Amino acid sequence: MSDATMELANRICRAADSHAEAEAHPLFPMFRLAFARDTGTLPTGADVFDAVNAPDVF
Repeated sequence: MSDATMELANRICRAADSHAEAEAHPLFPMFRLAFARDTGTLPTGADVFDAVNAPDVF
């Protein structure tokens, strides 16, 4: 996942306490497009939190 996508996920997670709040966040549409570009699938609110908690892979 790109650094830009991770930054969007971090910003959303700092403001959201639940998956529903994550999907209602004003930055979620941008995260949705970036996540789809990076992974080929559309994200849910849970994917925002998963992206933040995912380990770095080198």
